[in-house]
Amino acid sequence: MVDGTGQLAIVFNGEIYNFNDLRNDLATLGHAFRTQSDTEVILAAYRQWGLECINRFNGMFAFALFDGRAQRVFLARDRAGEKPLYYSNSGGELRFASELKALMADPAFPRAIDRMDWTATSRWGTSPVIAAYCRA
Repeated sequence: MVDGTGQLAIVFNGEIYNFNDLRNDLATLGHAFRTQSDTEVILAAYRQWGLECINRFNGMFAFALFDGRAQRVFLARDRAGEKPLYYSNSGGELRFASELKALMADPAFPRAIDRMDWTATSRWGTSPVIAAYCRA
């Protein structure tokens, strides 16, 4: 989804449970909405609160948001890691996916295991950081 200004774009997987409350808060602050989707609420929340918007979301989600003004990509996932987010930032290229096999399909994707993250994930069922078990 791209916002009305064409400056923000998002790829989103999941659900923001409190998006109606956030939508109402954002509408009070002057944001207009074209849809009833939680995806559009994420874009408006980012425009309003920047990176801190992530602290307002309750749900299970992973997303990549491109900010054309700042020329940056914001990758995020829910606190519990219910929706996976794998990434690699190597060779000057950012790759991300919701499944590791999508990254593994790229021959340039690094195959070195990050043992500390793998151990944490094996023990707790999720990584304490956004990681893909592989080092760049």
